Amino acid sequence: LPEGNVNPLSQMVIVAFGAIFTLLFGILVIITRLYRKTTADEAFVRTGMRGRCCIIDGGAIVIPVVHEVIPVSLKTFKLQVDRTGPDALITADFLRADVKAVFYVRVQKEERAIEQAATSLGAISGDAHFVQNLIQEKLVSALRTVAATQTLFDLNAKRAEFAEAVQKIVAEELKPNGLTLESVTISSLDQAPLESMRPEENVFDA
Repeated sequence: LPEGNVNPLSQMVIVAFGAIFTLLFGILVIITRLYRKTTADEAFVRTGMRGRCCIIDGGAIVIPVVHEVIPVSLKTFKLQVDRTGPDALITADFLRADVKAVFYVRVQKEERAIEQAATSLGAISGDAHFVQNLIQEKLVSALRTVAATQTLFDLNAKRAEFAEAVQKIVAEELKPNGLTLESVTISSLDQAPLESMRPEENVFDA
């Protein structure tokens, strides 16, 4: 071809390759900059454009301003509850029991539970202290409810049954928070010492 002339077909091929390269480069930028993936011990809920989307063992495009991401921890939390001294549990025979219990809870790895956890726990679902503060009263209430149906002797002699009864109550109470209860352990149980009683303030202590 004379100098300065370009074959139209060659020109079209060059333009096509340029367009493909630009497209691939754009996709790569989107993936590296906007794509967010989960880790083994975390899921997340993406809200915003196109509604709510729960991501488990995968990833999604997250566009700033358009989307909001709420991370949800899937780790197991060890929560300790101490009901001793003036806070000791009242048993069926109107005695007080010093009880220390350990609860193992986590967010269940399924879409509905993760969405509930994102709603009730928010972005700090991975903070064990926050989770305990949120559900502390539910744990204490379950311990108190079961203790009130058994004597101090039975609580001590049948700790496994005590823990099982508490677990049944707590498991139902935690569902609205997207949490599941793995197990309950009664780590310590004894009669509360007399010096911790308040007979002038509490008829049960009297």
